Amino acid sequence: MFSKKSMMFALMFVATPVVVHASPLLVLEKEKASDTSLVSAKFDVNRELGRAWLEIAISDSGVVGDYSLAEVILKPVEGLSYDQVSNRVVYTREGRSVVCANDEAFLFQRYLKETGECPISISFENRTLDDGFNQTSRVVSKVVLDPQA
Repeated sequence: MFSKKSMMFALMFVATPVVVHASPLLVLEKEKASDTSLVSAKFDVNRELGRAWLEIAISDSGVVGDYSLAEVILKPVEGLSYDQVSNRVVYTREGRSVVCANDEAFLFQRYLKETGECPISISFENRTLDDGFNQTSRVVSKVVLDPQA
């Protein structure tokens, strides 16, 4: 019925793991405060509780030109945690896990070093709002986590 080649092909096809890329996660969407606002994001953790989140910092240069921190937003992400055994930030979804950051130490200071497997992107989008009487244009900041799980 089946030749050895077709049987081997069928076995290879069945045995090949299927990698499913998780959808990017919109973590924050917020109207930009001013034209000079800057947005940055990084992973942060509570090592004792095994929790992880994104820390989003919004700064503004204002009139002087020196950037000052205007707001810090801590955003939990479902599936993101801190593994206390391996000292890693891990994103888990549908039974698949990916390491987002490793705990590192330098001169008695601990910090998180991103692996590149969970890129955080920040973008800005012009939106036109229409209230039925007038149209206004606003710039919206978007922070997206894109785990490669």
